[in-house]
Amino acid sequence: MESNLGLAPDRGSASWRPRRMLHHVDQRHKVVYCILENVVILAVIFLIWFTYNPMRENFIHINLHPLLILVALMSLKYGNYLGVLSASMASLVFLYAYHLLGRDLIIFFTEWSHYKFILMFFLTAVVLGSFKDRKDLTITDLRAELLRAEAEIEQLTEFDKKSRVINEQLHKQIVGAEDSLLSLHEVANALESVEPEVIYTEMMTVLARFLEARTVSIYSVDNENGYVRLKLRMGGAGVMASSLKIAEHPYLQQVINEQCIARQSAESHASEPVFSAPIIKDSKTVAVINVEEAGLWAVTEYYYNLFRVIVGWCNKALVRAMEYERVACKQCYYTESRIMQMGQFEKRVEEEEKRRSKFGLDYSLITLKNVRHSLPALNEAVNDLLRTVDVAAYDPRQSELHILLPVTARDFAAKVEARLYAKLGPIAEV
Repeated sequence: MESNLGLAPDRGSASWRPRRMLHHVDQRHKVVYCILENVVILAVIFLIWFTYNPMRENFIHINLHPLLILVALMSLKYGNYLGVLSASMASLVFLYAYHLLGRDLIIFFTEWSHYKFILMFFLTAVVLGSFKDRKDLTITDLRAELLRAEAEIEQLTEFDKKSRVINEQLHKQIVGAEDSLLSLHEVANALESVEPEVIYTEMMTVLARFLEARTVSIYSVDNENGYVRLKLRMGGAGVMASSLKIAEHPYLQQVINEQCIARQSAESHASEPVFSAPIIKDSKTVAVINVEEAGLWAVTEYYYNLFRVIVGWCNKALVRAMEYERVACKQCYYTESRIMQMGQFEKRVEEEEKRRSKFGLDYSLITLKNVRHSLPALNEAVNDLLRTVDVAAYDPRQSELHILLPVTARDFAAKVEARLYAKLGPIAEV
């Protein structure tokens, strides 16, 4: 239901009935107070100007009558309706005093000098009471206009803040030194590489620079088992699990099956990404890229459209990177293992160093010396103790096992080293 800025609500709404009831209660209180005030003041006037007055006959001839003053004050205080009520009570007191003086009530209405006071009481109540009512109505209208003006000022202030932010973002996108069109050209050139890790790094560069993304992840799609598996995550620890069942996440079904971009809404779960888009190869979704955490303004329509453009632009490069990984897997890793060969591992460390300089993403390296286990034994240990994003390499010439832990603090690296040492038994050095 839309707010009406404190004005009277629609009579059909539920909030109108309590307000109407309160209004009626206030009216009853005003009537009671008015009657009590009139009774007390009338009693005081009657006692002073009639009962204890030695010249009580003057009570029905006073030019500026105290009862007239009372009616004027009550009308200015309570308005037309209660002013007439006050005039009626004053008229009854005046007639009662006329009766106590022994005058004939029939003659009362034949003499103008007698009933002119009654007419003055009611005329004063109508004139001053109407003035009071018009003044109250004017004040009510002015207050309503003030509330509307304050609401409009607040809305305009909010619009001004948003427009300033959008203007700053647009200015940064067009002429900023870090986010200029020249930067886009540089990234486009970098995406022409065939090295998967280079392409992943540059993809993160685009999203971090232009979308203010803090955590970005890429999941490969396992259609046979109905899961998406974490392939790469850069930024923070992330809010999403490493394996997600597609059937349990409507946004994944939308991204994978309908091949459209999903974005977080007010009803979205906290563990869902801000943006999620498919990576398509041969009309089939092969991966999903997620912006898990981003700046506050990333949820705007502008950033949504920018994300669509970037993903569409980088889709071909990402597909090429994943295909290259699949084809070159035999060259990079030892046969039937996840142990990488040293030449490729050194390139991987260089890329991780580039990510640290670009994004401030630290990493840890572990070196286990005097490792003379067989490759199957090393592969079993690595599979048991390392995450899917971690990389292991073996140097047979030096008998060294090297472990790369992306986005990992030193304290966690020490725990991994201790577990590897306990499982493999060699002397371990970082």
